[in-house]
Amino acid sequence: MKKIFFLAVAALTSFSLAAQTWTWDREPEAGQNVMITITEVPKSGPLHVVSYCFDGTDLIAGDVGMLPSDDPSQINLALALHKNISWVRVVIKDESNRVKSGDEKFVKNPNAQPKAGLVESTIGASGYGRLMAMEIENEQTIKNLDEAITAYPGWLDNPDVFQSYYMAAKRAGDEDKLDMLKGHVEKIADKPNKASEEMIVQAVRVAKDMEDGALGESLRKSLDKKYPKSAIHQEEDFMAFRNATDVAQMIKLRDAFKSKYGITDDNRRMVDQMTGMIVQKYAEAEDWAMVSTYTNQVADPMTRAGMCNQYAWQLSGESIEAEAPNLIIAETLSAASLALIDQEATIPTGYTKKEWAPITERSKAAYADTYALILYKQGKYEEAITHQSFAVMNDDFESGDMNERYVVYLEKAGHTKDLEKIMDKMIVKGKATAKVKEIHKKYWTETATPDQLYAQYAQKLADEAKALLRDKVEEMWIDMEAPAFTLRDLAGNEVSLSDYKGKSIVVDFWATWCGPCKASFPGMKMAVEHYASDQNVVFLFVDTWENGDDVEGKVSDFIDSNKYPFHVLMDSENKVVADFGVSGIPTKFIIGPDQKIHFKAVGYNGNNDELVEELKMMIEMVQAHSGMVRS
Repeated sequence: MKKIFFLAVAALTSFSLAAQTWTWDREPEAGQNVMITITEVPKSGPLHVVSYCFDGTDLIAGDVGMLPSDDPSQINLALALHKNISWVRVVIKDESNRVKSGDEKFVKNPNAQPKAGLVESTIGASGYGRLMAMEIENEQTIKNLDEAITAYPGWLDNPDVFQSYYMAAKRAGDEDKLDMLKGHVEKIADKPNKASEEMIVQAVRVAKDMEDGALGESLRKSLDKKYPKSAIHQEEDFMAFRNATDVAQMIKLRDAFKSKYGITDDNRRMVDQMTGMIVQKYAEAEDWAMVSTYTNQVADPMTRAGMCNQYAWQLSGESIEAEAPNLIIAETLSAASLALIDQEATIPTGYTKKEWAPITERSKAAYADTYALILYKQGKYEEAITHQSFAVMNDDFESGDMNERYVVYLEKAGHTKDLEKIMDKMIVKGKATAKVKEIHKKYWTETATPDQLYAQYAQKLADEAKALLRDKVEEMWIDMEAPAFTLRDLAGNEVSLSDYKGKSIVVDFWATWCGPCKASFPGMKMAVEHYASDQNVVFLFVDTWENGDDVEGKVSDFIDSNKYPFHVLMDSENKVVADFGVSGIPTKFIIGPDQKIHFKAVGYNGNNDELVEELKMMIEMVQAHSGMVRS
């Protein structure tokens, strides 16, 4: 299965933190343990605790074990503090990784530089604020770093501190601070031998950003002479690779890059990106043998697993009915994706082992779904059922497409006893596709009961499914002001959100390159057509995050070729998507007549019926209860 649900780049957070009481048994000290008691904790589902700290410039996220407590509203923690840290933040998260509460402390560390804790907390908030539910204004960042630099001027030669300071000063428009930082860059240009490679790189970037050509050229000469393999050189060679169009030239440039710089922790992702682009070229040419060869050259196991699954899925035909271009290579790639996902892999920055494990399991479910389809098309029905069973159960029957394939495999293999129970579960959860419902009806009318009883039974299941969906939708209710915006549509007309005050509005952020967005559009077409005669419901499809030339032409061609009856607005500067706080697409906002956002829905799970039913339910609630605030 090719994943069609976009995850947010950062973990979901909630800044309206509950007012718990955090008690630390003593002043935290590096390398020691500390006990923490948290009271008045609401039990709204499974919770886990994560600690964040910095070891040098590396953010470390760790799972914190919760000790038994007689009081269900109290959490007791035993936190082991890293020996090199000067600051720590501890947060409580729910099962969706939303931060529910948090606290932070400076950590006593006699071996640290002065104000190290203040620096670490400031860089943590400015660089990882969404992850840890921390907020910091540019002025506060400047104030904190000023205090640290006054206590220890050497902080200004720390690349991370310098970058954070510069970005905050630039965003705040603080010309005095920018002049001071430019002066520091000029000192580096005068005496480059006293600066680290990373600081010269930062100085080159700042000089370029300040549009000081002479200063930038001076720094660049020093960098080229002293560090001919710097990050900037590597980025330039990478851009030269990206501009190549011939696959032979791409291979030559990638191999030259590897020979010149080697493969390091810092550039491994860049090398893998180059390899991935080479693989894409061969895939476009349908040279599947070379796709397999170069996919095996991707270094990162998780990246390679995802790439193997991507092309295995493409070669499987992507559906039961479609013809499979090459099942032999598809099976090889798919089996490799499952083997790779089981390997010990580096956990991305900001995730703990406990948080990363379910993400890995979801990927494994998607890869198993791909492998099962390939096995099914090879006539290996029992093996296909084994892998599809793992896929749907690990996914908790959330994907309609995966569920449908499982039912088809079971029916083909004659597993009628399993079939009844599983289809019932899918229908009750609201995760049954039209095909599953068709097979369900066939089973009951031809095998178990007369047709007239089926209608009663199906209605009972549908009612249960709708009740569950309603409970889910009610939990999603929010109450926040919608950011005002004015954009042009494809006809060149200006459209403002305020034009539709008094109406219920669905705002759908999408892009032409976004597979999940496009996969959701047949369902969105159904929803638009359902409300076509309702003047009180408006759909606005906001195109954003596009790349390349003639974006409007590309968007218009896509809408016209698919005959979608959508009112498309162009967020050409990506401002509206930022104002709405969108981190992954598709993302939909349901805005009430009061111009407030009451629902936010991210991604698409592959089930058009559920998408339409959920939107109808949200619009219905917004129309009936606009202005009602729910906690």
